[in-house]
Amino acid sequence: MDVTSQLVEYMIDCRFNDIPQEVIDEKKKNLLDTLGVMIAGFDAPGCQTVVDEIAAWGGRKDASIFGYGARVPVHNAAIANCMMARALDFDDVFADSIIHINATNVPVAFAVAEFLKGRSGKELLTAMTVASEFAARMGLANAVPSNISGFSFTFQFGSIIAAIVAGKLMGFSPQKMQNALGIAYSQLAGNNQCYLDGAMTIRLQQGLSAGAGVLGAVLAGQGITGAKAVLEGKFGYYNVFAGGRYDPGILTKDLGRHFYGTYHTLKPYPCCTHLHGAIGGILEMLAKTPVAPDSIEKVTIGVNQSAYNLCCLPLEQKNRPASIVDLQFSFNYVVAAAILDGRVELDHFRQSALGRDDILDFGANKVFPYVDEQGDETGNKSITGTEIQLFLKDGTLLQTSVPFTKGSKQDPMSMAQCEAKFKMCLEKSGRPVTDQTIAKAIEMINNFEDLPDVCELYRLLR
Repeated sequence: MDVTSQLVEYMIDCRFNDIPQEVIDEKKKNLLDTLGVMIAGFDAPGCQTVVDEIAAWGGRKDASIFGYGARVPVHNAAIANCMMARALDFDDVFADSIIHINATNVPVAFAVAEFLKGRSGKELLTAMTVASEFAARMGLANAVPSNISGFSFTFQFGSIIAAIVAGKLMGFSPQKMQNALGIAYSQLAGNNQCYLDGAMTIRLQQGLSAGAGVLGAVLAGQGITGAKAVLEGKFGYYNVFAGGRYDPGILTKDLGRHFYGTYHTLKPYPCCTHLHGAIGGILEMLAKTPVAPDSIEKVTIGVNQSAYNLCCLPLEQKNRPASIVDLQFSFNYVVAAAILDGRVELDHFRQSALGRDDILDFGANKVFPYVDEQGDETGNKSITGTEIQLFLKDGTLLQTSVPFTKGSKQDPMSMAQCEAKFKMCLEKSGRPVTDQTIAKAIEMINNFEDLPDVCELYRLLR
């Protein structure tokens, strides 16, 4: 049996009771976190435009676009809702190979549940788990780092993730699931140039890839066939996009026993995860040793090549950002914000932040990121440590090393911290939500496996 078939057989056979409680607990955090950032991001720049266009297309009223009331074909609902979930770059990330899994996983699961007139919490958690596992293994097996090759694991795997979630909730046979994956693979695309250009397609590609995967599942359900050897065929994913450089053993090793996709890094700051070590390190350093900003000569930030490519290039653009997207992916900006304001939060990534000349000037003139070759032991595949040196005008040097970020599997957020972030996201959203609604939503997610119809939660928040 080929690898794709083995993975499909596992996904079809996996049941809720086959999943360890530890994994289920993490999936509940992913649910809470992703719903919160999607609600906070529903009116982020670009989302209204995409929603208006999708609504104008019309079609079947399968599923709802969150926060806007429109009901549209299910794959189009996935485009809009996944874009919202990624818009603030506050969603979690599978840091071991840098994949934004849950900004696809969660909105697609709810859209498909609506399309199917309801699914249970157990069914949703199971679909989320197998999709996360497939994507995590795909990324870990690939020997060519996403932020080095330029092929985005997030946007490429988004189509696969969506097809799996949809197919699992639709109760597909192995044959139909393979066809769904094949149709998703036929639409697979996504690159990292948007990060360098500060383009809204970072958030849009999250939606487009999800829509492609859901469409693949819908068509597979109607009998359309797709390629079978999606991963290892002569023209399968690894031969086409990785030049044959991959570890096939990771794809099926301990399948169903070890869950590689369990832990995702949940973000305390609404920006690229690569930036979090620098933010956390600076804030902790200054909490211990307060320093006046005007006494600082310069700050150097050592990171791996992957982080440098995404959050420093092109130099003149990330050095002094001129768009919200560039703010979300700039070491210069976030380090300056942390030093001058003592915090980094959602308001630092709104349109008004582009008028903060104090932060922009400080970042452009005093913050200097560089590639730390010595500390780059992972081949640039993941989020690695951050080296921080703060030079004062009087000759004093303050320095620290941040081996991992808050929210990572090494220093995970508790459920209580996730609940606090969820509450903050809803309070910052452009949609008024009562404290009672927030409390009810948190309760439902904490007991999600007991929910007979997940659409009840979606209706509560929608």
